[in-house]
Amino acid sequence: MTFSVETSPPPLRVIATVPWANGIKGNTDGVEIAPGWKVNSWLEFKLSYPYLNMDLKNRPGNSDTDTIRTDEGSSPRHEVNVRSRINLPKGFEFDPTYRYVGALPDQLVKSYSTMDARLSWRFAEHFELSFVGQNLFQPSHFEFGGDPGGLLGVKRSAYAKIVWTSNKDSH
Repeated sequence: MTFSVETSPPPLRVIATVPWANGIKGNTDGVEIAPGWKVNSWLEFKLSYPYLNMDLKNRPGNSDTDTIRTDEGSSPRHEVNVRSRINLPKGFEFDPTYRYVGALPDQLVKSYSTMDARLSWRFAEHFELSFVGQNLFQPSHFEFGGDPGGLLGVKRSAYAKIVWTSNKDSH
């Protein structure tokens, strides 16, 4: 660290310059598979599976093991997302989504799986009523560690909404 003094423009300032260098080297690799399958006019599936591998090491002269552990342990290695869209008779739709997220060991977050679901009804040409439930498998789960602070959790939730859409072509 070096110090310098600046006098112009006033007031007098002492400047501390801290050199910083990236002391880590490494590789990341992974793959994501995201197929979709439209079974017929009323049933559709979408799947995604991303895999991430991080292999980080200190450069010669760097002994900081905390940064490597933090970087490698802050992204899940495995995730799975399965969504379906089911168009039912009389303007109803049902859209369940299953999610699995691998652990974040550095943040002390365990792996979890959960489900969201949406049931909607288009009861008029421009109006839709929907009911949504999120994180349905457990009352709450942790998704990531706070910085600073403890683990940040997501609670089970539910809501309803009404959507009105206008037809821009009609005047």
